[in-house]
Formats: sequence, C-alpha cells, structure tokens
Amino acid sequence: MSDLGKNVGVAELKNDSDGLKSGWDEVRGVVVAGKNEQKIVDDAELNKFLMRVQADYVELKFRVGKKFTFRPPRTIILSRVLDDEANEGWRDYYKLQVLHEIGHALSGHKDYIADVERLKMEREAWEKARELAAAYDICYDEEFVEGVLDTYRDWLHQKSRCPQCGLTRCQTDEGEYFCVNCEGLGGWQNWGGKM
Repeated sequence: MSDLGKNVGVAELKNDSDGLKSGWDEVRGVVVAGKNEQKIVDDAELNKFLMRVQADYVELKFRVGKKFTFRPPRTIILSRVLDDEANEGWRDYYKLQVLHEIGHALSGHKDYIADVERLKMEREAWEKARELAAAYDICYDEEFVEGVLDTYRDWLHQKSRCPQCGLTRCQTDEGEYFCVNCEGLGGWQNWGGKM
C-alpha cells in the first residue's frame, strides 16, 4: 500500500458541519434505497471490504453522502448502496467506485481549470483503481469504467459545444470558452490566447 495506509481502529461516527455522517456505522449496515423506502441490509462482504480500506488508508476521511465524490485533500464521500437486483455485480461496482475515489487521493488530485483536465484526472483515478483492484482481489470491469468515463466525455462535449453554431469551442488557460467560428481567431486573442 501507499504511505497513506496504516492499521488503526474504526472511526467514530459524528456529524460534520456539512451534514455528512463520518465513520463506518452507516455504511456497515449498508443502506439500500428501495422504490418507496430505505431499509438497512447487513452485507458482510461489503462491510469486510470497507473495514479493510479504512485500515489501509487511515489518513483518508470516509463519509457517507448522496454520491461518490473525492474532496481534496483527503475526504472520500461514499454513496449509499442502491438496490439493483438486475445487476448481479453491484458489490464489485461499488468496490471499484470506492477504489476510484481513493485513486484521486493517491494521485494528489486537487482542482482543475480546463475541463479536459477533469477527464484526465478521472482516467488517472481509474488507472489507480485498476492497480488497487488487484491488491483487493476485485475484478476490474473495463466496460463499467468506460461507461462511467463516457459520462464525463458527454459532459465535456456538451459543455464545449457552442450554443450559437453547435461547433466545439476552445477553452482558455483561465477556463473560459470561446468559439472560433462565431468569434473568429480574434476571440482567441481576446481571451488571452497566443498566436
């Protein structure tokens, strides 16, 4: 493991100022969202994995929230488990997403200006997750990962699309978009681009 990991006991459960629960108790009895209700499911396999992750990465803070997220420099938000009976591999996908968020931490990800940097960071975190998956004996599902990355590619394509002409816009070093077709090359220079 990295130097982020040392053996330590279970974190205490407390409310953070942002309303997220910290520690593992809420994840330990995995929350499953049904159609009209939420119920607790005791999932020993997932609990064992999460406890091992916590022991391996004691310098990371794990919280339970609405969706998987990494908050630099060391906070990982874990999603509540969604009940997806049609998807037999849901535990492995959950574990991969946990490892992906750890991948952000291990990669030292912080912030980005250019949107394409975000896509690069996501790819890098998934590559770290691939390495970690082997150590945790989890099958790395390339199709699943590419599906997740496709959501970022779609986001980037939509965000970079010019609302006037529909062509792909360029992004400056400051993160601003401009359209060469609508604004011409002068637009690039107006936004700080160099010729």
